[in-house]
Amino acid sequence: MKVERRSYSEKMEEHINEVFYYWDFVYVHLSNKYGKTFVESHPEVVSTLVQSIATKDLESSILDMSHDMIDSQKELQEKCDSISSAISEITFLLEKKTL
Repeated sequence: MKVERRSYSEKMEEHINEVFYYWDFVYVHLSNKYGKTFVESHPEVVSTLVQSIATKDLESSILDMSHDMIDSQKELQEKCDSISSAISEITFLLEKKTL
């Protein structure tokens, strides 16, 4: 699996876009529920919710990545086992042929 390398500015832009995505979502949701005046008077509420959602999303992403890594590790172990088995079989056949 080839990992795409991105520049620092590309990564920063992605992070900024994510923050605005969360901010817009929370802002609209709270505005619809409590009114625009409440939201504009309490930006700390929006910030706290944005931070909570972003943290939960990050936790979920890390968990998904760890599951992917475990699956990859299992696949690699299976391949190593099959290579080891094949080498043992080849060694046995070579030894048998030389006797």
